[in-house]
Amino acid sequence: MLPVFLLLGFALENAFASFLIAKNHGNPADYKGHDLKRAMEASQKHGLALSKEASQFVEDQTPMQKNFAFRYPEKLEEVSLPEVKEAYRLVRSIMMDVDTPSFA
Repeated sequence: MLPVFLLLGFALENAFASFLIAKNHGNPADYKGHDLKRAMEASQKHGLALSKEASQFVEDQTPMQKNFAFRYPEKLEEVSLPEVKEAYRLVRSIMMDVDTPSFA
């Protein structure tokens, strides 16, 4: 189950990064890393609107993503993770909210 959360975290990292790059965001440190919350908050300043539930999911996942806990389970302290299906639903909803122009 942990590899799924690792990949979902990477999907969020890339979604927020693509959004910020498309918006010509001037601080790459906001999206070059594993701090999902920082990238989300920077994206929200550029107009990305997420549900409260999706924002809370990102906040809850951030410490584990930043600490590589999904890659190195020995770093994972006691934590309550949502069901994989629910996590996937939330990530999918976030990715659908990330509206970036196609690059031609």
